[in-house]
Amino acid sequence: MLWTEQINQMSSPMKGSSFLCHREDFARLLRNGTLFLRGAIENLGLHNVSVNKEIAYQDFDYLKKYKNSKILIIGAGPSLEMGYDVSEYDYIWSCNSFYNNDKLKNIKIDLVTLGDETNLSDENLLRYIDENGTIVCFENKYTRPAEMKEFKNKYPEKVFWAMTRYHSRIGSIPRLACIAIALGAKEIHLAGMDGYVPKSKNYDNSMFEPNKKATGTIEDAHNEEDTMSHYRDQYLAFWDYILHDAGKNVRFKNLGHQHPCNLSTDVLTSKLGVDYENYIYKSRI
Repeated sequence: MLWTEQINQMSSPMKGSSFLCHREDFARLLRNGTLFLRGAIENLGLHNVSVNKEIAYQDFDYLKKYKNSKILIIGAGPSLEMGYDVSEYDYIWSCNSFYNNDKLKNIKIDLVTLGDETNLSDENLLRYIDENGTIVCFENKYTRPAEMKEFKNKYPEKVFWAMTRYHSRIGSIPRLACIAIALGAKEIHLAGMDGYVPKSKNYDNSMFEPNKKATGTIEDAHNEEDTMSHYRDQYLAFWDYILHDAGKNVRFKNLGHQHPCNLSTDVLTSKLGVDYENYIYKSRI
């Protein structure tokens, strides 16, 4: 990493940390087992587990197709409303309540991560997975492990667990990007990954769940300025990590560029100037 330090939860407060631990401590963390990891192993098993210093995950054959692919990852931020052509991508990924969004209902989402906020019995979710064959990943902090087993029983060939060393407080999409990198994607585009939406912007915080309260990061910040500061710090650490470390051989595109709520535009422009898009897409390759 070139711009930031790898602040982690072993040595710093959780709200300021973008990583679970130092790289050299990740194997020990896995051996000791977090609550999520113990629940995932007990309910989803240890079959086909692949481990390196950045991620542990079940590397099933159905995940091999993502190697050398071009992936669009869609989050719930307001920049989701900006245009993109889904036919340009090999695969599309998303998360949580994606199936509630009218735009995404008619798009084939190939892989999703589902967190605690998702009702795994929701008929709309199950119908979507049945119709689209969507692969489901439980990752890092799912806290109702028995439900994972029930879901696995419904979809035995479509469910796996993953645990990334990167674990910031800015939502699911950055971790999905880390999973895509681990699975060998050659190009990753990000839509709807915006960060905290201040009240002054007059946008919904979530395009999946209108009026949803922001829960991605520093809920105990004293004011919006503090919250925005923490978000900017963690977005900078995220881009630093994927550009100069884990994803240094991957091309990236921020599809939320110039949307008024897109913090990546602000953070990357401040660091790299107005031509940052060229830097994250090809100048490092």
